[in-house]
Amino acid sequence: MMTPSAVIEEKKIVEIFKTDVSTISDANSIIKKLRMHFPSFRINFDLNDCDKILRLEAKSDIEIDKIVKIVKNLNFKIELVK
Repeated sequence: MMTPSAVIEEKKIVEIFKTDVSTISDANSIIKKLRMHFPSFRINFDLNDCDKILRLEAKSDIEIDKIVKIVKNLNFKIELVK
């Protein structure tokens, strides 16, 4: 039997972005670049979604401005979904 103090809940932060990324190759390039800056984040795209969703999951705060800047510097559109 587990005591309440034995259960540790992990903080999880998720941010969703709308992009104009359309190919798996471009998505992989963006993920590779983002992982250079944020190696502990879980990062993926849903290119089947009409908004070409970029999803980031982290155990700490996600620097939205830095994510946007990195993706825009790769010549893609990106905006936070609220």
